[in-house]
Amino acid sequence: MSPPRRGCLLKPETWPLICLQLLDCLGWHIFWAESPNRNFVIIINLTAPIIPQVFGMWKAASVEQPLGKVIVSLENVSREYDRGKIRAVDNICLKVHSGEFIVLVGTSGSGKTTLLNLMTGLDTPTSGIVRFNGATPTSKGDWSSVRCKHIGFIFQSFNLLPTLTSLENVEIPMFGIGLNCRNRHQRAKTLLQKVGLSHRSMHLPSQLSGGERQRVAIARSLANRPSLLVADEPTGSLDSHSSKQIMALIEEIHLLEKKTLFMVTHDQTLAARASRVVHIVDGRIVHPK
Repeated sequence: MSPPRRGCLLKPETWPLICLQLLDCLGWHIFWAESPNRNFVIIINLTAPIIPQVFGMWKAASVEQPLGKVIVSLENVSREYDRGKIRAVDNICLKVHSGEFIVLVGTSGSGKTTLLNLMTGLDTPTSGIVRFNGATPTSKGDWSSVRCKHIGFIFQSFNLLPTLTSLENVEIPMFGIGLNCRNRHQRAKTLLQKVGLSHRSMHLPSQLSGGERQRVAIARSLANRPSLLVADEPTGSLDSHSSKQIMALIEEIHLLEKKTLFMVTHDQTLAARASRVVHIVDGRIVHPK
């Protein structure tokens, strides 16, 4: 017997996690195991009366999915400093398509953060063109409007305002999209519930753990309903346990809400989760995948 040929949108390594989460919501106490070639999953419902129920499910064969529209396009983009003596980004061409999960990998000083800043209008290229949704923002005001309406940021250092509560921090991006006080408050509460922090909504950042702060930051990144999520080393300041939880949450948001995700990291383990990996060395993209 061979598995069906129909394609699956979930990657093999994330499929079991999503499946188990769904079954857990149904109140099943379950055990699962993969076949040696990892294309078949056995699920046992231990809560079934008398005899446990056993289910076998083929993992659908992965197929190449059509690319969505281009959200961000960099055309021969360079960024120089010190009158051209330092070239942090060197003649880069890159397209980010809707629905992708891209990881940018490089060592410290390779140009990762500079490239991220150019993509989002936080920095201006010395030469080349950056387009967003087909348009070419030319002024700081243009880019400010793009970020306000279309981009959500997740930072390594969280960047939460220390004198505001979790709820108030999440509300901040909504001031630029025209929501009134009541709607901002309600949406912030909904987002904190989504990241599992509704019980910490009135706490200050200093009263939260590192993992909890990053969850607040993730909720804040979704406040303006962005089409693009940008994450700069989102687990860099966290312990290994919190890192796994945060990455699972980011992936869940990417998959279930179909957000385009562009993440910067030097961690090859995190890079393995992406649908496309782009390597940057000395300001240049090498062998993009």
